[in-house]
Amino acid sequence: MDPNLPQQPIPSSVPPQPVTPVSQPVTAPQSVNPPAPAQPPVPQIPPKKPKSALSTLLILFLILFVGIGGFFGYQKFVVKETPPEPTPVATIAPTPTTDPTADWKTYTNTIHGISFKYPVTWIIDQSKENTDPNGSVKLSKDTAKITILLNMDGIGGLGRDYIGSPTTFAGLNLFKYEAETTYAAEESFKGTRTIGITESLTKSLGFFRYNNKTYSITLSYPIADHQKEIIIEAQKEFDQILSTFKFTNQEDETATWKEHKAIDLGLVFKAPPNMNVDISGSVITIQDYPLNAPPPEVFYKTLITVSEGQTGTVETTPSTTENKALTEKILATFVFSE
Repeated sequence: MDPNLPQQPIPSSVPPQPVTPVSQPVTAPQSVNPPAPAQPPVPQIPPKKPKSALSTLLILFLILFVGIGGFFGYQKFVVKETPPEPTPVATIAPTPTTDPTADWKTYTNTIHGISFKYPVTWIIDQSKENTDPNGSVKLSKDTAKITILLNMDGIGGLGRDYIGSPTTFAGLNLFKYEAETTYAAEESFKGTRTIGITESLTKSLGFFRYNNKTYSITLSYPIADHQKEIIIEAQKEFDQILSTFKFTNQEDETATWKEHKAIDLGLVFKAPPNMNVDISGSVITIQDYPLNAPPPEVFYKTLITVSEGQTGTVETTPSTTENKALTEKILATFVFSE
């Protein structure tokens, strides 16, 4: 046979058997996902152990201790060292006070050494102002009268007790009194109410002394007019007149006093010329009435004890402010020899 010819199949005597196909399981296509990123490892936290009750109490105590210590430390070092803010004080402008006597007239007497102011509504009588002694100045307004007696002399009579209260007049500690006169020898004094200045409220004649001179200042009016408006106003103005009263003779009054020598005591001193002086041993007696006579209703007397070149006890009677002031002036003239 020609090798280049196509080969024909050789029939077989065995008929061909049908071929049964074998079924294979069909697998569905699988979706392909990208790989998940790698996660960091999670640390394992060990379970907490339960705290004991003692530990809790210790912690609470420590917190409380620190808190209290901090509070007191703040109070001591911060609060005390920080000065408090000053509270602003409202400034109140002072209310200007007006002098009710600013437009009053001024009375001056150089002979008696006094001055005072008085309202223009009062009528003044100066006809006897320069009489010495017993000079006088009078003022009047309606039924009210003010009488000022200067350097009184020859006064006398029985004193009386007054109702009054302490007052300061021209720098003197005196008394202001009130009295009513329902009976008097002089008709003009009957039914009169009087307000005045005196150095004593007991057994007093209603006067005072200054620089060894006697004065009287009174306001008087009818008792029946006591509640009248014009009298109430007069009383107020009387007090204001008293507040302006001044003694203008301030020169050294001891210049005219009489000099006394106590040779045994080594002492020289002065006393007013109207005084009677007795030096017996170490006791000096100075009084304004005769030495061997009983004292009058109004008098001055002082006993001064001298010992070893200095004054000892001093006893002045009556112990009025004016009398004690006079004693002080006498003591101021004491000069002891070396």
